[in-house]
Amino acid sequence: MSVDQFMHNFFFNWGIFVYRFRRIFLIFPIILTGLLALGLLRIKELEITEPEYVFSPEDAPWHYERAVLKEHWPVNENRFWPGKSYDYTSWTDIVVWGKALPDGRRPNMLDLKYLNETIRVSDYVYNTLSINITVDGESYRIGYQDLCMMYEQSCYDNGYLHMLKPSKLWANFSGEFGDIAQNIAEEAIQVTYPIASRGGEPIYMGALVARPHIVDAEGHFDYVMALRLTYNLREGAIQNISRLWHKKLTDYIVYSEPSPILEFGFYRNGSLNEGLKEVSEVVVPKFLTTFLLLTVYTAIFSFVLMNRNGFISIDWVRSKPNLALAGVMNAIMAIASAYGAILLSGTFFNSIANVTPFLVMSIAVDDMFVLSAAWHRTNPLLPTPQRLGHTLAEATVSITITSLTDSLSFATGCLTTLPGIRLFCLYVSVGIVFTYFYEVTFFAAVMSFCGDMEQDGKHALPCIEIAHSDSSDDSAVAGAKLLSELSLTDKVFKSGARSRSDQLKQYRQQSGAIESTEKDLKNKEISNNANQGIYAQETTVTSLSDKEIGKSHKKFSLVDIQEYYNKLMRGNKTATTNDDDIEVPTHRDDKSMMSEFFNDHYGPFLMESTTKVCVLLLFLIYVGISIIGCLNIQAGLPPKLLVLEDYYATRYYDMMDQTFWRQGLQVQLVSSSPPDFSNGTQAASFLNMMNELEDTYYIMPRNATMFWYYHYVKYLQVEKEEYGWPIPNNTLSWYKECRTWLLSAQGRRLWDLDTVWGEDWANETEYNTMYAFRLQLGMRNMQTPFDLVQAVTKLRTVASEYPQFNVTTFHEHYPFADQDIQLQPSLIQNCGLAIVMMIIIAFILIPHYGAALCISAAMFSIDLGVVGFMTFWGVTLDTISMIALLMSIGFSVNLSSHITYAYVKCEGSAREKAIFSLKTLGYAVFLGAFSTILGMLILAFVPTYMATTFFKTVFLVIVLGLVHSLVFLPVLLSVALPGSEDGKEKSKAKKISSDGRCAPESGITDQHKSVEGKRKISFDEANFETIHL
Repeated sequence: MSVDQFMHNFFFNWGIFVYRFRRIFLIFPIILTGLLALGLLRIKELEITEPEYVFSPEDAPWHYERAVLKEHWPVNENRFWPGKSYDYTSWTDIVVWGKALPDGRRPNMLDLKYLNETIRVSDYVYNTLSINITVDGESYRIGYQDLCMMYEQSCYDNGYLHMLKPSKLWANFSGEFGDIAQNIAEEAIQVTYPIASRGGEPIYMGALVARPHIVDAEGHFDYVMALRLTYNLREGAIQNISRLWHKKLTDYIVYSEPSPILEFGFYRNGSLNEGLKEVSEVVVPKFLTTFLLLTVYTAIFSFVLMNRNGFISIDWVRSKPNLALAGVMNAIMAIASAYGAILLSGTFFNSIANVTPFLVMSIAVDDMFVLSAAWHRTNPLLPTPQRLGHTLAEATVSITITSLTDSLSFATGCLTTLPGIRLFCLYVSVGIVFTYFYEVTFFAAVMSFCGDMEQDGKHALPCIEIAHSDSSDDSAVAGAKLLSELSLTDKVFKSGARSRSDQLKQYRQQSGAIESTEKDLKNKEISNNANQGIYAQETTVTSLSDKEIGKSHKKFSLVDIQEYYNKLMRGNKTATTNDDDIEVPTHRDDKSMMSEFFNDHYGPFLMESTTKVCVLLLFLIYVGISIIGCLNIQAGLPPKLLVLEDYYATRYYDMMDQTFWRQGLQVQLVSSSPPDFSNGTQAASFLNMMNELEDTYYIMPRNATMFWYYHYVKYLQVEKEEYGWPIPNNTLSWYKECRTWLLSAQGRRLWDLDTVWGEDWANETEYNTMYAFRLQLGMRNMQTPFDLVQAVTKLRTVASEYPQFNVTTFHEHYPFADQDIQLQPSLIQNCGLAIVMMIIIAFILIPHYGAALCISAAMFSIDLGVVGFMTFWGVTLDTISMIALLMSIGFSVNLSSHITYAYVKCEGSAREKAIFSLKTLGYAVFLGAFSTILGMLILAFVPTYMATTFFKTVFLVIVLGLVHSLVFLPVLLSVALPGSEDGKEKSKAKKISSDGRCAPESGITDQHKSVEGKRKISFDEANFETIHL
């Protein structure tokens, strides 16, 4: 027995089993959901918001590189210098520029109008901005100077702003010696770019003034676009007070508009975390809207219309709005169970997983449409347990394939080293597993209750009676008479099909009249088929009598069903299990508007030779455009795309992109095994490394490098030239002189924080040994995440070529660079693994290797299109889109598998098989695809890159998957997998059977077709049309 046959057998029996214990299967999932949902109480406890953890690989190099800095230079609140510490969490960075001029240019911040206004705001924050706190009943007013990090008992005060004023305004230079004092001041203060000096102490201006206009070789400038302010607070015991002051500063700069002529880009440690939380707070309430949209959508398409003598109304017996609601509730239960189970296990949660409910609900609704379509194709004359068994046997195999592929495609994402992707994929994968579990338990149980209501001729909505239930022998005449007696309200809201007992009664009466004619025709058909070497089979099953199968179903055992289904598997499609030996088809012909559209119009049109040629040309154009897009895709996820577009930090990111990221920011370079600079060879080797880094595309020239060695060597040269002092020529004397120089050097405050020395005073050699040092390189041309990746790669590559110096580099954006560096190999690894798994599943579960290959080809094509068209829609390759690509692999199998499976299970010519697959599942696939788009639609209106990227990618996956399923794939299947006919006569004799399945009907005469038509009218009751398959 093949896997496909086994699954059919299993799920048919499972349907009978669920019906037998439907109350248990209805209640147990609800109780299980309630218990697992208790885990949601831990969501705040386990939520992790640190961007460095979520969006960067766990084994990324930046962890070690930052640890090196922390080891050598731990934070010291009393020896702190801005820009030299990366392991504290209480800093604020502000970019300031003037409001745009009428022509769009930014004004010169050196203009006293703007410079004085900047100084006014800075002084207000430094001296006046304060908070009130109460301690032990005493009220205190706390300002910046009470909380600030210090160096030599002084707070950093952004004093460079005063240096930017004209020199005559630095001080009061009036009086007899005013000119002399001014000249002295001008000599002591050199305002140049990228490094200025004040009293001989170097000041790195590259990180303080942006995009200067340089006017001479010395670096003087007469224009800057933006300025930068920084405020750093202590942590420890006063951390909570510092947070309150930071909040006060945020309110002042961001929300109070402190200046009418300036604009501020504000960012503090924690801003990105808060931005991610804000995204979560915006996205989560949208789920309620999605829930309502999908509920209304599924309810509308669950209604069945019927035509009673020209009056079209809803068939309230066969319509299933309650089943549609159960489908949506199935998704809610799966989401709550998945979240709860994962959180109960102690796994972290991140806001990126908030998109999970939208995906899980869309998948659940898609599966619901497939199950509902399978139910409507079963014969209403069959009792509910048989209808449920046939529904699960037909639909659940396809759903198993889609659920398995979706779940496993996301499960492969759990293998990545990127925590954000791993967490998201875990939540989605487990959510899909619970969705599938509840579909075959809870949803199947609800379907059994709905089936009983339909069987008994009850209204789909509780507490409402059917006003018109035609039960007379002459349905046409009696139906018209009863219909005329009903009010308009009853016709519209209380009309429906007859109960199964009434249908069986009429069927028995009609079957007796045509029995002899059918018998003769059947014998003739078998005889004709035998002469042609064909054994024709009709899928029928004996309908059990009401006496044997009622609500108790005491005589209808699982053994009976097993025996019946084993006969079906052996090819004996007829079984006798009741007293009357009444045989009816297991499935009825679907006469809905959309099935007729696919069967009579779209399917034949698609199978025309001319159409196939056009489809081939369209596919080639599609592939070409996709390849062009793939070749031009960009990679990288800048932090500003993680927050809402109107979030205050977004302006900061934009201002930084236009100013300091272009030139000026610094990267730290650390040598943990310093060279012996007294040794000419070692010094030359280290300087050779510096030459490889400085004045490159991403690193500024040497005049932007803050390196104590350059200043010390210059000092030694001056001492030699002016005083004749020899340059130390051995290790001890060279470093001993260096340490002495650091005590009095004009830049001692900086160099002291860049070197690590021995501490044993008693041991002269150890005390004068330098164990580590660092320097700062100026960065430039950092316009995109790709540029940052290239710069980081260059720095690390050069450093690795000099292992003797144990060099590491670091910048606060290294975590994002490592994410982008790891992204491509992770994408190849996880997507490759997912594709292989999808192909294996297709070959195992699809009962035809050629069909499995077609699904694989469609999957490759869809994924190619998703990546290619992402480029044209402005989506880059990053963590978010990688998640979406993993999703696209599973989703691409979903839609393709439904059509392919129907094609394979059908018998007949390639044309008939393709038309049949479109007829039976084309509309259901369309509804499922549209429900997925509808489920994600709300994300398109969330003003953040993360949400819109999810929507764009899902939209591309679904649209391309739908085009492949309804256009490309049927054509491919019809060409690659021809039908089973051996000759022209056989091909002409085959057609799609009237019971709704695809089967050969060779030798059937027009008279037999007419009889079959009469039988069909008897159990279909009337000419009605189904909106939902």
